[in-house]
Amino acid sequence: MLRRLGGAAPARDLLARGASARTLTAAVRRGDVIRPRHGWYALPSLDVATITAVRAGGVVSCVTLLDALGVWVPPRSGPTHIAVPRNAAGRHSTRGTVVHWSGEAAALRSMRDSVPGALRNVARCCGVELAVASADSALRAGVLSDRDLASLPAAVRRRVDSRCESGGESVVRQRLRALGIRFAMQVRIDRVGRVDFVVGDRLVIEVDGYAYHGTREAFERDRGRDLALVEHGRLVIRVSQRQVLDEWPRIERAILAIVRSRRHRWPRVRSEGGSRASGA
Repeated sequence: MLRRLGGAAPARDLLARGASARTLTAAVRRGDVIRPRHGWYALPSLDVATITAVRAGGVVSCVTLLDALGVWVPPRSGPTHIAVPRNAAGRHSTRGTVVHWSGEAAALRSMRDSVPGALRNVARCCGVELAVASADSALRAGVLSDRDLASLPAAVRRRVDSRCESGGESVVRQRLRALGIRFAMQVRIDRVGRVDFVVGDRLVIEVDGYAYHGTREAFERDRGRDLALVEHGRLVIRVSQRQVLDEWPRIERAILAIVRSRRHRWPRVRSEGGSRASGA
């Protein structure tokens, strides 16, 4: 029964399906089942995050839930994030957890928040910029629908764009727009392939995440792409996701220096008659 119910359930649901108080007690004594909190039973193999949420009378939410679904979240190694209904009767032990008092009572039976609910908590917990990056990823992963998107805060909803292929790219996109810099995304360049961003005519910005560039082969491939871009007269800025999140002022200075000097445009050359014309 517990497996069919997702690994944990309140006693009333188990009793309604034919279990008895006696069999539940015997299962706990044998160690086949655990009792994370009064009135709830769970399989010992259930993941730690869900057991933690059940103990606290809430559901797995925010970055913990999204990470488990394969959605991009800010790099984390911290506590479990849970959502507890605002009208919860009594505040259960939440030691070692981040609690969002935003959960819906209806979600308690599934032990996991909805994806829109988790994204709303990311916006509160990590800020709008990172919530947008997570929403971009959720759309790409197919766990967030257009209808779900409509329930997100307007500040997040208006900025979502699933064309970005990593959280780092999503953050760069938002920051370039905040700077008022025009750019194109996912641009295909002959004999190079697709690049993340092109600013102006020739400034290429590539954002690397370790998950996609953590092998020698990928490293060599990227160096070859950079060389080909330079051979075609392009300028290349290649940054890691960590640099985007931790060293953005340095990256911003480099981009602005190129844009202000107009090096992001093809150089203008003199025609045979002496007038100036744009290079091809």
